[in-house]
Amino acid sequence: MNKKVCIHGINLGIACNECSPPFVLPTKISAIWHSKEYDIPVEIVQYLGVRDGERWALVESHGSRTGVPLSELKEIKIESG
Repeated sequence: MNKKVCIHGINLGIACNECSPPFVLPTKISAIWHSKEYDIPVEIVQYLGVRDGERWALVESHGSRTGVPLSELKEIKIESG
């Protein structure tokens, strides 16, 4: 499968605000967010860009969305379809 890959973020082709035009692959990208208190399974929704030298992504878990630094996301998996 030949996938289009974004040059920003974690190079997984997630929606990117820095690409013109933005694109989204028809895949699910899951990860574990290692927050200060818990390890939370999340789905990466969108690349948000760089803030204070850190790359950020929008993630979703149990219907809630929040922005997290990419450095706190581990075990990133691309699931087809």
